[in-house]
Amino acid sequence: MTADEVTSHLELLALATSDGVLLSQAFPVIDGAVVTGLGQVLRELHTGIDDPWTWAQWLRSPPWGYNEVRPNHPEKLIGGDVNGVVRAAARTA
Repeated sequence: MTADEVTSHLELLALATSDGVLLSQAFPVIDGAVVTGLGQVLRELHTGIDDPWTWAQWLRSPPWGYNEVRPNHPEKLIGGDVNGVVRAAARTA
């Protein structure tokens, strides 16, 4: 599968700049493999809004309502909390 196919199937997040350059966040690939659950999360977010820049912001934002340091969504995915992050994405969408 090509990079375009992976991003069009919402397995990776690609962000297009105003001058047409495609950017990707570094966290989703560890040891050459996409972090488990990222595609599920992106597909959930897509049901609410079709804006990869909004998805990127949501992914990197800490959970709401916490005053102490808490893991953000990518850190939770890397830690194996796929179901929790997918549920959070569904609530957000």
